[in-house]
Amino acid sequence: MRKASDVFKDIGVNFVTEEPVAYGWINDDLAYEIATGRGIFGEPVWGVSVRSKSNPKVSHDASMMVADRGAADEYVALLKEEYT
Repeated sequence: MRKASDVFKDIGVNFVTEEPVAYGWINDDLAYEIATGRGIFGEPVWGVSVRSKSNPKVSHDASMMVADRGAADEYVALLKEEYT
């Protein structure tokens, strides 16, 4: 099976959450990336990006900015419940 990180390689770095910290699969088609960075006021921010291996666009409907790593992990768990 293709690595989840491979699904995100061709889109480049997000300018806000530029440091990826985790990748994984929500289901057989949807991959996620958890990344961190700094907000416009210098505060730490976290993002969960979702992308389909069969559709090259990031799913902005499923992607989300969150306050911390714990919230990112919780959001991924919710996505797994919803999409599996």
